[in-house]
Amino acid sequence: MLKNTKRNQSVMVITTLGFFFFFLFFGIVFPFFWPFYFFEVFFLGFFFFLRPFFWFFPNLIFFFIVLKS
Repeated sequence: MLKNTKRNQSVMVITTLGFFFFFLFFGIVFPFFWPFYFFEVFFLGFFFFLRPFFWFFPNLIFFFIVLKS
């Protein structure tokens, strides 16, 4: 098992909650303020979250979904 599992679990919970709330909010705001959207993704991803990989790529996928629709 991984060491410090409780901390890793809490980190994943925080990242998931942050992802869902910002996903919903910026999914609505995105068409109007897309430069701020990218700033938010990189800034929060690299400075406030410990897992920028899981933060950036779902937003990137969502960005392409918005472009296609």
